[in-house]
Amino acid sequence: MSGISHSWNGTVLTITSDSGTSSADLKGEKGDDGVRGAQGASGTVVNIDSSLSKTGQAADAKATGDKINALQPTSQIISGSTKPITSGAVYNLKEEITNVLYTESYVPNDYIDSILLYKIGNVVQMQFGKMTKDVTNLTTTTLIGVLPDRFKPAVNTQRIIPVSLSNQMMYISITATGNIYIRIYGTLITGTQLYTGITYIS
Repeated sequence: MSGISHSWNGTVLTITSDSGTSSADLKGEKGDDGVRGAQGASGTVVNIDSSLSKTGQAADAKATGDKINALQPTSQIISGSTKPITSGAVYNLKEEITNVLYTESYVPNDYIDSILLYKIGNVVQMQFGKMTKDVTNLTTTTLIGVLPDRFKPAVNTQRIIPVSLSNQMMYISITATGNIYIRIYGTLITGTQLYTGITYIS
């Protein structure tokens, strides 16, 4: 007789001897439930604020979502109008968050057919249109119009810039009151597209 060996697989005991191998699951029946422990202390009460205006309280999820959705869309274009699309504090908050883009086409009273104005926040981009008359060396500083209030610069602004494909130069001055002055160096003919613009702070 060579002896007896055994092995475990979980709760199953296997015994091997010269006479063969036998196995038995020694897992017993489930015992009775133990005694329930003492009840724990009560948790802290969390106050939910649906008005989103109280300090030290948790924000109500739905109320928060409704407030955010009220700010949609996240961008807004207003063309040629000083009227807000909505009124009250919600609109002002939207403008503060999204930096509303204003656009306006302004028609000067002489020399240039139009000026396109863009404004985001307090940054203004001015782009010029076409010449309405032939000009050669307009050396006198000449008033051509007054900007709408929304686009007036914070301080007097001056530039000398190339305005045509042939690099003709133009001096432009915009005062804090919105007056637009120009001088032209060289020759520009009627219909010449002025491929230029300036940027300033309003």
